[in-house]
Amino acid sequence: VLRGNSSDACEVRDPCQHGGICISTDSGPICECRNPDYEGEYCEKDKAPSEAVFRGTEFLSYDLSHTGGEPIVSAQDSVSFYFKSRQPSGLLFYTGEGTDYLNVAMKDGGLSLTMGLANGKQEMQIKPNKVRFDDNQWHKVSVHRRIQEISAITSFCRLSAVVDGVYADHSHIAGKFTMLSSSRLYVGGSINTRALPGSRVHNNFVGCMRKVEFVADTLRLNLLELGRSGNHLISVAGRLEYKCPAGETHDPITFTTRESHLILPPWNAKKSGNISFKFRTNEPNGLLLFNGGVRPPRADLFAIEVYNGHIYVHLDLGAGPSKQRGSMRRIDDGSWHEVTFRRTGRDARVTVDGFHTDFKTAGG
Repeated sequence: VLRGNSSDACEVRDPCQHGGICISTDSGPICECRNPDYEGEYCEKDKAPSEAVFRGTEFLSYDLSHTGGEPIVSAQDSVSFYFKSRQPSGLLFYTGEGTDYLNVAMKDGGLSLTMGLANGKQEMQIKPNKVRFDDNQWHKVSVHRRIQEISAITSFCRLSAVVDGVYADHSHIAGKFTMLSSSRLYVGGSINTRALPGSRVHNNFVGCMRKVEFVADTLRLNLLELGRSGNHLISVAGRLEYKCPAGETHDPITFTTRESHLILPPWNAKKSGNISFKFRTNEPNGLLLFNGGVRPPRADLFAIEVYNGHIYVHLDLGAGPSKQRGSMRRIDDGSWHEVTFRRTGRDARVTVDGFHTDFKTAGG
């Protein structure tokens, strides 16, 4: 018996938050947390999301054909997860049975999806102009498939995908099929990723994933949580760590507008010094670094810019400006490039992607 008196504690005061169900007891209301993202006495605490680090050899999987189980069949399914990575390509998620499959991967900094059903095949790429997903920031992916019968012999399977709630695409396949089927599933990689049906990448994922959820009709699987808790359904390959590292000092910074900039302490290198950084851009022109003199009227300055798709170094040590091109090929291609600049007295060297250029400044 939960309640021995006539008053209803939940009617007087319902303390449950985030959709929690209030239950009246003699000692007061208690909360049943229905939202899986919250916990605590009143469902008030954010539950730490299940997450895992993948380094290229770790992955989660199930294979129902090996365990004697029947495939998971459904009229609709979906997968949703968060990921962050510095690597441009790698398998994120796969599910299927035979020629029926869904393959989701990072490819060249974008999202690649391939779906097969019966004899039909559909490919999709979400790769926005001037936006990449391999920036080591969290990105949310939601993929949904739904079968709709058109006639007794023909069905449609509608495929939709959204990244970060903004970048979306959709497609469909028509054919003779009635259900989606999953007997194999992989998260973060596989034993032989290039051999998976529909694979457009050859390597496993390197980075972090969070809240990986696969839903087939009413079945809902939190895959990372099942792996962490040792559930018999899920096999874990490698030594998977269920905690992503905190932000690092070398995390990239993205400048999203023409006015965006970062102010750093001045570079005090009177006689010698060196500076290095990595960057990527699709823009052919823009200032990367500027360090100005502090004692007018001396016009000392040091700057690195992108001009017409190439790296240029500007130096003025008080005896007149020097300008030197440092890149052999264009660098406004969206790929990472490394720049190093060294100066000792009047001698200077700029290195772009391993290509060195030596020059002398006008003064020192």
